[in-house]
Amino acid sequence: AFEKMTGFVASEVLGVDALAVGTHLDGPLRYREIVNVLQHAGHWQGELINQRKQGENFPCWFSISHVMNIEGNTENF
Repeated sequence: AFEKMTGFVASEVLGVDALAVGTHLDGPLRYREIVNVLQHAGHWQGELINQRKQGENFPCWFSISHVMNIEGNTENF
């Protein structure tokens, strides 16, 4: 479904920061707000503007969870 929606294939996006492949249009203040919620609540859900490989913008619903390692440090989102 992701490939169909965005035009990116798995090998182009696995392990790549989402900001590098489309989700970069909402601005730094929005992302700081999301990180703040993730750090305090552990999860965030909401709509962000995404971008298809061909450059077309579209709204996309995200559900992001804060993943910590055994030491309690951020490992991933």
